[in-house]
Order: sequence, then C-alpha cells, then structure tokens
Amino acid sequence: MKTGIQITLIVLTLLIATVARFATVGWLYFIGILSIPILSIPHFIVHKKSMNYLSKKGHKNVLKIFASHFLFLCLFFFQHEFGDSPRSYSVLETVFGIKNEFLHNNGFIIWLISLIAYIFLSVKIRKSAKAGL
Repeated sequence: MKTGIQITLIVLTLLIATVARFATVGWLYFIGILSIPILSIPHFIVHKKSMNYLSKKGHKNVLKIFASHFLFLCLFFFQHEFGDSPRSYSVLETVFGIKNEFLHNNGFIIWLISLIAYIFLSVKIRKSAKAGL
C-alpha cells in the first residue's frame, strides 16, 4: 500500500477514535480521554516506523494495515461508560446508536481480545519491519 494512503488511514483512524471517545461523556470521561494519547501514540509510532515495510506489495501487508486499524478502533468503541442511569453504555452504543445485548454484555471481553490481538499484531509488524521481511 502506498505511503500516502497509509498516512491518510493513520490520520483517519486516529481522528475517528478521538472523536468517538470525546463524544461519549460519563463518569469515566477523563479516564477515557487519557486513553487517547496512551493508545494513539504507540499506534502512530508502529505505523510510522513500519511504513516502508508495509508499502511493499502484497495482500498480507494490506491485511495487516486494516487489521491493525480495526483492532485499534475496537479499543475505543468497546470502552464502557456509566452515568446516573443503572445501565452502562459503550462508545459504540453512543456514537452509532447500536443497541445490541451481545455487544453490550460481552464488550469487555471483546475489548480485551482486541487489546491482545492488537499488541500481538503490532509486535509482529515491528519485528517484520526491522527484519526487512
């Protein structure tokens, strides 16, 4: 994938995640806001330092790019908030209006799996980029 497209995807992904997190206000708002730089800076660094490696032609590299961005967005969309109502709500429910009991009840598990998969994929991308594979 060309580096210009990669840069556009990085910026778009970071923008979507940031706006989604800012749009969801609850008692955990400030913790959620802190998650923006904590998660975004490493995401940006991994993609910036691996850009030349990821620009090599191949379906695997395109898949790695999209999977990384998707998992990164999952880390924001499945963050939970709560307010004065007895039921908590996720960023996904607030921003997109998706009301799904399965996603609501299993949001933390989805978030945790996304985090583990994201870390694994990011390490794999960096190791491959360093090795020049």
